[in-house]
Amino acid sequence: MKKSCFFVILTLVILASASCASGLRSGENIDEQWGVLHPFQRDDLWGYKDDSGNIVIEPKFRVARNFSEGLAFVVIDGSTTSQRGFIDSSGEMVIFLDPDGIFAHDFSEGFSRVIDREWDFENERPNVIGTIGPYIFIDRAGRNVFGQEFEIAEDFNRGIALVAPYNENYFFINWMGRNAFGREFLYARNFNSEGYARVTLLNGRVRFMTRSGRLFSTPR
Repeated sequence: MKKSCFFVILTLVILASASCASGLRSGENIDEQWGVLHPFQRDDLWGYKDDSGNIVIEPKFRVARNFSEGLAFVVIDGSTTSQRGFIDSSGEMVIFLDPDGIFAHDFSEGFSRVIDREWDFENERPNVIGTIGPYIFIDRAGRNVFGQEFEIAEDFNRGIALVAPYNENYFFINWMGRNAFGREFLYARNFNSEGYARVTLLNGRVRFMTRSGRLFSTPR
């Protein structure tokens, strides 16, 4: 599937509101607000149980990801049609994605990374054969929030996500999709637990960058 067709193929039918977006970014524990459900398997299909082991959503999914921020990515294979997208804790599909060759990562800080890749059932992960992308970011209303495809894209963490558009340099974006530090890099890694990102500057020098955008030769 050609990358240029991704926007056309990815049909998002919006049934959920984006009214919770500000709360998702305020540091609150969103999963506690909705309650956590856990996937379980029965007869090759997946459903969800609560913390007490009670079945909340009967098994009917071929793929059932963990709930994150009140939503979970699922795939339903019917006799004639297939559906995929995000369900809420009642099991209702609230974000519909194209039924063919699309996988969505868990929501993080109000955004999900959606990739033009089929699910690899044997290895329980997206099929990553070929190029890494294309990724887009959607919000809780199913909207392509930044209107751009990325070859590399990481989850948002503390308001920042590492990305690299096709044939362009690496950089970090904020929740608005803007370059968070006003810098581009030949290569970059995500921030580690100590708050440093290893980056390669455009002149080829390797530096360590803090979340404030300061550069150092070695971590401090």
